[in-house]
Amino acid sequence: MAPIQLSDFVFIPAHDNAAPTVHVTWSQSWTEYTKDYKFFMAKAGNDQKDEVPLYIASEFADESHFKGVETVTVDGTEYYKMKVDGRFQYGQKGKNGEGRFLVWHDKSRKPYQHRFVNSTVQLQALGLGTKLAGYFGYGNVADLAGNALKAAFGDYLHNF
Repeated sequence: MAPIQLSDFVFIPAHDNAAPTVHVTWSQSWTEYTKDYKFFMAKAGNDQKDEVPLYIASEFADESHFKGVETVTVDGTEYYKMKVDGRFQYGQKGKNGEGRFLVWHDKSRKPYQHRFVNSTVQLQALGLGTKLAGYFGYGNVADLAGNALKAAFGDYLHNF
């Protein structure tokens, strides 16, 4: 799959109250913050067969933020169809877009990319950790730890 790009569409499961919550902690201007994000493996691509990790700030994940957003049904499941635009930021493992993931939140927040990838460990308990480790190009969740993680995902999130 080519990395998700500006103007591509992502398909987010609609009315998914069971989406896992991850806690992202970072320091900014000498203050430590912890915010909750809902995690989705969003569908992408013309045929909705590709997937991209998507972190949505919990306060943006409620139904009120999706009013007026087009819905589509794929394989019997309803999805919100959203165009990737300036609302989104992204992180990635390499300069060519490997392991790209999306974040939809208040863009005044300045966490490093690895703060989101660290949340993969939280998702391990839900059986998603191994899938995400593979998406990010690692053999298992343990390989995401420590300096290798920070070296690969050591930048701030990027704007489209």
